[in-house]
Amino acid sequence: LMLHLREHAPDIETAWIAPTREVRDRIRALGLRAFWRRELAGLWWALTAKLYVFNNRPDDVNFWASGRAKLLFLWHGVGIKGLGFHSSSPANRRDFDPKSLYRRVVRPWLYARPTWFGSTAPLMTEHFAKAFRIPEARCLEYGYTRSDPFFLERPAFWQHLERTEPADVVAFARSLEAYDKVVLYMPTYRDSREDFI
Repeated sequence: LMLHLREHAPDIETAWIAPTREVRDRIRALGLRAFWRRELAGLWWALTAKLYVFNNRPDDVNFWASGRAKLLFLWHGVGIKGLGFHSSSPANRRDFDPKSLYRRVVRPWLYARPTWFGSTAPLMTEHFAKAFRIPEARCLEYGYTRSDPFFLERPAFWQHLERTEPADVVAFARSLEAYDKVVLYMPTYRDSREDFI
């Protein structure tokens, strides 16, 4: 999305607020403005931003500095499982208990309602609206920006991949061209953040 904005809307000022210095440096290597969320410049951008765009929750950037910024959840997958306030997991039901003052104090970013939410289809819009307690009209059915490269023509796809991914990822992707068909397993985010593979 930032690459698209840089090319098609250069008048919009953007900054990537990174969770680590390593991520900040990787984004900077792409020629984009990036700051570590714990450095002074990162805090300044987080405090003055009018729009937060993130994958999972406002704490991806800096929940405590978000203030009155509008929130765009890009999200990262389709809603096969119950999540958020519509979760089937006992741990998530505990976290998303609207009656729990303790949870609201300890993890308030879980209760932040998005201004807009990225969705892929009407069925997912209905699912996400329940999960995040927002009107369906605030779900934007535009697909996922992270999937856009898969719809590029082959030369543009490789150009994008070489511009945005480490060399080992590009090499792995190129190795797949030797096959007629490839089955790709792409597990979704896990709350534990453990590497379970």
